[in-house]
Amino acid sequence: MSSSHKITASSRLIENYRADLESAVASAPESERSLYKIFAAAFCELEELLKVGEPIEKIAKNIRSQRHAFGWSYVSGDLGDRVSTSSHELFRHIDEQIIRIKGTEWYHTNEN
Repeated sequence: MSSSHKITASSRLIENYRADLESAVASAPESERSLYKIFAAAFCELEELLKVGEPIEKIAKNIRSQRHAFGWSYVSGDLGDRVSTSSHELFRHIDEQIIRIKGTEWYHTNEN
C-alpha cells in the first residue's frame, strides 16, 4: 500500500551532505574514494526519489540501504566523521517524516 504523502528534505541538510560528499570524493585517501563515490551515487538516487515524489516505501528502502552501506563501511578521519554526521542528520530527518506518516510499527516491521 503506497502513501500519497510527500516526503521532503531540508535544503540545508541536503546541501551539507552534498558538500561533505564532494569534499570527500575530492580529497579522501585513495583507498576510500570508491566508497564515497558509492555514497554519492546513492545520494543522487535519493535526491531524485524526493524530487519526483516517489512513494514513501521506495524512499524508506533507499534510506535503509544507505544506512546499511554506512554500517558495513569504514571511512576515516575528519572527512569520514563529517560525511557520517551529515548523512545521519539527513536520514534521520527523512525517517522522522516516514514514522509520522506511516507509524513506528510500519517503520520497524517493513524493513525490506
